[in-house]
Amino acid sequence: MWLYDMLVWPVLGCGAEIWGWEEETEIESLQETRIRNSDINNIPKFVNAQDLTEILILHFFNFKVMGGTSTINGMMYTRCNKYDYDNWEKMGNPGWSYEEVLPYFIKSLNRTRAGKIIEKVFNDLGYPTIDVDGKTQIGITYSQLTMDNGVRQSSNTAFIRLIWGTRPNLVVKNNIYVTRILIDPVTKRAFGVECKSSPTQPSQYFHAKKEVIVSAGAINSPRLVMVSGVGPAEELEKNGIEVIQNLPVGKNLQDHVSIDKIVGIRKNLTPDKNINECKENFENFKYNAETQRGIFSAVTPVFLAGFARTQYEKNTNVPDIYFVLNLNDVNSPQFFFLVGLLNPMSRGFINLNTTNPVWGSPLIYTRYFTADLDLERIIEGIRIVLRVFNPLIMKKYEFELDDTPIAPCNNLTFNSDEYWICAVRQFGDSLYHHVGTCKMGPKEDSEAVVNPRLRVYGINRLRVINASVILVVPRGNTNIPVITRVDQI
Repeated sequence: MWLYDMLVWPVLGCGAEIWGWEEETEIESLQETRIRNSDINNIPKFVNAQDLTEILILHFFNFKVMGGTSTINGMMYTRCNKYDYDNWEKMGNPGWSYEEVLPYFIKSLNRTRAGKIIEKVFNDLGYPTIDVDGKTQIGITYSQLTMDNGVRQSSNTAFIRLIWGTRPNLVVKNNIYVTRILIDPVTKRAFGVECKSSPTQPSQYFHAKKEVIVSAGAINSPRLVMVSGVGPAEELEKNGIEVIQNLPVGKNLQDHVSIDKIVGIRKNLTPDKNINECKENFENFKYNAETQRGIFSAVTPVFLAGFARTQYEKNTNVPDIYFVLNLNDVNSPQFFFLVGLLNPMSRGFINLNTTNPVWGSPLIYTRYFTADLDLERIIEGIRIVLRVFNPLIMKKYEFELDDTPIAPCNNLTFNSDEYWICAVRQFGDSLYHHVGTCKMGPKEDSEAVVNPRLRVYGINRLRVINASVILVVPRGNTNIPVITRVDQI
């Protein structure tokens, strides 16, 4: 047995024991790949209560690496919208207004801009080029990335690696898996964790003098908390787990869902143009090798992000649609737009794996588009982006819309409501911005798992600090808001 001040699982902390994987990234799929128009009886334990005729199963990935998914994300830096934080405070969470969290955003700010930006078209359509972290968020923006000198800055690189091996109060253990939090069922006090390196290996025990902090993300945090006896009584009893505290762990799952089936075609790409672009590519690559800057330091050579507001969003200067123009190869004749829904009304949930609650992948019920308003919003968002393809603009900039209907929606008229409903249900995908499964809220909130200081209700010396505590998904990429959560606490 080992004794430490604090225990943190798995990626961030100080004065603590940290569990994780250091350099290699092991990817584990938490669900099977997509199954469409399938017989529900062939998909055990995966039911969308709102729509039993069309099942969509996505890949969700579990990254076993120091820094978590900040090591593989798109590196987009956004604080999200001021309204998000002010609304959290209005919902009974003092200390979380935008004015109060802003100093922590500024503290973590050290970013660069990268990528060529095609902005003139959107400017002409009334979407100005903005600082996405400025006064207004509606418009288009240069890519702001979590990079330093052309190199990705994960939370491990930015925080842990700088002090690893230099501080006696920080110990990092790799290749170890926390099987449960140790909680006294009488005093309801967390006092440590049980760990194994594999299911067949003996258990190791680590005790905490101060606190146990769960930092395992919005998918694995609820799994770990539930197998430790804290969660919905019915779900725990069903899996033979002693109920220590009945809380709605695993509920309130939210995510940004998107579709990337708006495709443009660049015209008049002659061999001479391709040769010139090849030369330009070589010069860009050479420049990147020498300076670690330029288009090869970004995830894509052209990365224009934008925020728009549909008629369904009643708050002025608050977007509900996110879009990205992506050109993966400057020589490619095609480019595409991704359109995402920023404030979904649909709510999902996470249950334990009934075959093996501890080691089995949790069951993830996203319930995307079970709220009709979500479909209406994203369809209007798609049409906002389609305004780029009006005839005058296409002629001026030598591109056109690929309006060929995509199977299995090819029996429907392109750009009809029916077509986009089919396309979204068939090709809608996660932006991996899962939040909400250990919801923060005041004591009187029946859905809350943690208080505004992120302490678990009814359990002493146990906190959850990660995306799972975010009560409503913010209007932007979630990486920086999560880092701010950690820094503020």
